[in-house]
Amino acid sequence: MNLTKTLKTIGKLLSPLKKSIIPLFLIVAFLLIDVYCNLTLPKYTADIVDIGIQNTDFNYIISVGTQMMAMVLVGVLATIGLSYFASKVSAAYGRDLRKISYDKILKFSNFELNKISKASLITRNTNDVYQIQIFLGLFFTTILFSPILGIGSILKALELGTNLLWIIGVTFAAAIIPFVVIFIRTVPYFTVMQELTDKINQTSREILMGIPVIKAFVRQDYEEKRFDETNEDFRTVNLKVFRILLVLMPAMTLLLNLMIVLILYFGAYDAIRGEILTGKIIAFIQYATQIVMAFLMMGGFLVMIPRILVSGRRVAEVINTEISISDGPIDEIDDNPTIEFKNVTYSYPGSEKETLKDISFKLEKGKTTAIIGGTGSGKSTILNLIPRLQDVTGGEILVNGNNIKDYKLTTLRERISYAPQKAILFEGTIRSNMQIGKEDASDEEIEKALKMAEV
Repeated sequence: MNLTKTLKTIGKLLSPLKKSIIPLFLIVAFLLIDVYCNLTLPKYTADIVDIGIQNTDFNYIISVGTQMMAMVLVGVLATIGLSYFASKVSAAYGRDLRKISYDKILKFSNFELNKISKASLITRNTNDVYQIQIFLGLFFTTILFSPILGIGSILKALELGTNLLWIIGVTFAAAIIPFVVIFIRTVPYFTVMQELTDKINQTSREILMGIPVIKAFVRQDYEEKRFDETNEDFRTVNLKVFRILLVLMPAMTLLLNLMIVLILYFGAYDAIRGEILTGKIIAFIQYATQIVMAFLMMGGFLVMIPRILVSGRRVAEVINTEISISDGPIDEIDDNPTIEFKNVTYSYPGSEKETLKDISFKLEKGKTTAIIGGTGSGKSTILNLIPRLQDVTGGEILVNGNNIKDYKLTTLRERISYAPQKAILFEGTIRSNMQIGKEDASDEEIEKALKMAEV
């Protein structure tokens, strides 16, 4: 069951790539050309040393050198093409994944918005999607490239017929140890880093929205301290991760240089005994370097996996969130609507107390109904139930005699002008919002209405 859910989640996360089939084919083509060029160049080097230089044949050296230059040029063009289409596909993927996530968020009710905080949703739709986008670009240019180059280099090294392959095996085995240690050490930190990013966004949002209140109660020092503590926690975790990762490159460079020293040492004995030509030793060093570097790049990919898994899981949580408020089949509301609350009861998720209980009244066109009550009496809750920002937990709301749940959300909300307690201009100008109620409203009428509303 979990495997099926995981596969479905991966399918949803990868679904934006369907739009990039042709660029993906081009990426594979350029990648194979690039690998071929990298695998061919060491052979040219060996031929120049063993044939051209050994026999002082300058014409041969020039001929093979020209072929090498052409191969280098083709390889450069292939690398440019690979990088171009990889960046194009990854950028398009990030855009489409962000849109899928954002479209899902637009369907969230207050319940889902409170379940995943607004600050976390911002982080997931920006930072987490960006992490996945960057990873995808690296996957095409580096991660997919590395195993193909590594396997190809092993086959080419075998063709040279040397007995030095054991050196590559020892180097590779030694390189696995730091990667495994780093992978195990960094997994928990990346989860904490993303959670702290959410916390920084949440704290910043609270401070920015509450500046007037903070100043009124002289709480600047407290809020500054609160933000500094969160920021310091984030810095501490980042430092721990980067200090662990800093060990990787020096260790890998040391192993690579030791490998070259061993190849030269044992290869020199073989060359003295006439078992291998000098050019083949040079070619073997190049292939060995490519093999080790390929697996190092794959190791770098393994180090990135924890953070990508965290980001992927967080984005998937948004995409896979079950919507508590869904569309109904009715897509029309006539010009004389009536709204009726019929024994409506509502309690907030997790609360045992009912905010509304057995509320019944009827709203008709042309009539104004005022609801008066103290703070926390449920006035805003009643307003939130009409556009279905929340759904009743008992009773029903009828629009023209039909249950409000039977209407499509867009149809219902297009007919409602919702003015929350907090003054927010969500879209358009003040004039365009005022003209929703009366399209031909004059400046005097708009000004009068604004004064009456104390805006």
